[in-house]
Amino acid sequence: MSGAREAAVEAASVLKNLRSRKRDAEIRLAELAEVDECALPALTGNVEAGAKLAALEQEHASASASLRSIESAIRAADRNVNLAEKAVEAERDEQRARETLVLVDEYEALAAELDGALAQFGAAYRKVESK
Repeated sequence: MSGAREAAVEAASVLKNLRSRKRDAEIRLAELAEVDECALPALTGNVEAGAKLAALEQEHASASASLRSIESAIRAADRNVNLAEKAVEAERDEQRARETLVLVDEYEALAAELDGALAQFGAAYRKVESK
């Protein structure tokens, strides 16, 4: 496998992993919806609910920050995947260009052979015509 292809595979693997982590973070944030259940008691004087709310808010803030970081990393990984795919395509284009040049050289050699054969045929024809 070419270096560009390996880089593209690695970039895609990183992106897949980040998307999985994002799903996990989103699930965790959804689980933290308990904030709604203890907010009223906490804000109306229930000390136990207040402690739970403070802990949930801190965890929610941490999970939200983590999710934002993962989303930023996903954007960067998307760019890396795109760059890697472009590198793979450029490598393919270069290979096609090399193959095309080989064919052009072969066709040029064949054309030279055909020119020589046509010249010989013309000379032989003129020789026959002149008799």
